[in-house]
Amino acid sequence: MSEGPTQPAAVPSPAERRRWEQEQRLFNAALELPAPERQMLLDRECGGDPELRRQVESLLASHEGSGVLDRLADDVLAPTAARVRSTLPGDLEGQTVAHYTVGVRLGTGGMGVVHRAHDERLGRAIALKFLPPHLGSDEAAKRRFLLEARAAAALEHPNVCTIYEIGETPDGSLFIAMPLYDGETLQARLRRGPIAVQEATGIAREIALGLAAAHRQGIVHRDVKPSNVMLLADGRIKILDFGIAKVQDVTMTGSGVRLGTAAYMSPEQARGEPVDVRTDVWALGVVLYEMIAGRPPFEAPTSPALMYVILTGEPTPLAEIREDVPRALDELVDAALAKTPARRVASMSAFVSALDAIGRGAIVEDVTGGPAAPERRRLTLLVTAISGYAAFVEQLDPAELGELVSRIRAEAVDVFRRHGGIVNEAIAEQIVAVFGIPASHEDDELRAARAALELHARVRAISTDATRRAGLSLAMQSGIDSGALVVQRLREGPRRYNVSGDAVQTATHLSVVAGRDAVIISPECHRLVAPFVSSAPGAPVALKPGTPATATYRVLGDSGLQTRLDAVERAALTPYTGRDAELARVARAVERAREG
Repeated sequence: MSEGPTQPAAVPSPAERRRWEQEQRLFNAALELPAPERQMLLDRECGGDPELRRQVESLLASHEGSGVLDRLADDVLAPTAARVRSTLPGDLEGQTVAHYTVGVRLGTGGMGVVHRAHDERLGRAIALKFLPPHLGSDEAAKRRFLLEARAAAALEHPNVCTIYEIGETPDGSLFIAMPLYDGETLQARLRRGPIAVQEATGIAREIALGLAAAHRQGIVHRDVKPSNVMLLADGRIKILDFGIAKVQDVTMTGSGVRLGTAAYMSPEQARGEPVDVRTDVWALGVVLYEMIAGRPPFEAPTSPALMYVILTGEPTPLAEIREDVPRALDELVDAALAKTPARRVASMSAFVSALDAIGRGAIVEDVTGGPAAPERRRLTLLVTAISGYAAFVEQLDPAELGELVSRIRAEAVDVFRRHGGIVNEAIAEQIVAVFGIPASHEDDELRAARAALELHARVRAISTDATRRAGLSLAMQSGIDSGALVVQRLREGPRRYNVSGDAVQTATHLSVVAGRDAVIISPECHRLVAPFVSSAPGAPVALKPGTPATATYRVLGDSGLQTRLDAVERAALTPYTGRDAELARVARAVERAREG
């Protein structure tokens, strides 16, 4: 173990973040392929970028290497998995089960094997899924499985896979007879890339209709994922494996045991807690996100890391990934992926209603079963306005002014989105941006400051025939403040969120007094961003009537520093001192852990 202090990670620039996301997506894609195909993938995707290839190959090499947890898996988990695999039915091809002649194996999963088969009575091709014998070894568990499987078989809905029969082989293996559909799974379709928004919402709507029918019968799927959705050749959608997750519940579920496929698990599933229909809502939200974005909302190289991301992380909003995503659809997916079930889309019926409203371009009613609850969280407010707006109103005709303002707003949306913020409101010359919602970052104040500088530079470069004819030049003036604010998601109106608190008034006031092309920040923001931006003291400002004037600071540009350690080194100071007692305490804890 190396000595010395641990250096904090650098604050990533937007370009670095995009680079990391590219590396992660390519790494995840390569993991799904055998070695020869990996090389073909890297040749195709990294042809002109040797550094990208080097990084991805390094990640793959690390993934293939053996570490402590890998050895634990080899020593402890692998034998267990082998015992489970040994309970799966052997080669059944050519055998007769009941009145079915078993054909070629179509696939193998964690819960059994699927074979093509021929129904000798009705003369039709079907699919037979055989379940491991150990699931039928406990009579009580077997009765429960059969009861639930029969309930799933009783579902009659165009979007639910039909179950012909539930039976048992002589050696005790349970099997399910199902139609042999002509088509492909959604998983196979997604390998070819993202899906058009209208097509994706149509698929999601049919999935939601099928799940709604199941929920009315008291059945929760618990394993909604692309591989369990069949896209038929005639355009219909079928949900597969109803009741299979329930089978797992029969023999393997105790307190704290997780069910489902990791990437599509709801937070309550990840914690091993009881689930209800809203777990299927979460999974459908993940599937809809993946169809549109071309990747799941939560990604990590290992299952434990993925569980952590699901429980604590926030996905990149869909509107930041694709420009053709309507705001209402972005908000619906956001509501489906709410960490707390009470704040999630309340039901599949509500999901369908919302998708229908989005398709009509209508206002989406509240889908969470109640108004969004206000919450207190730390946010950064950036209020920016067109300098000298009155002159533009006087000298430009309304159409020219409208076109100019729309262009500035479009620039603002792009800039703030790239820096992790959102435009919450835009009225006349003023634009209000929020950093810290829906996803918060530890450097939201710095993101806001850099976003303001970039927007100012972009707007300065705008020149139109109308502005040149009137002899006008464009500039913005901005104010930034942060603090604990009360925020509430709005379902209608021009604002996405209702935000209230002192920081709103402070940022607004600073933008008014900033002056042409100035970015003014509060003392609190200056304390947090000072090492990373060049600044100068501004004129003291009374932020509230009857209160003493408060110091302000003008942001002049980026300092070029990325970490606070860089600032310490520039000042020729020792990075960390006076931590001997804490380090000794950590060393003792490590030693006790080693001793067991």
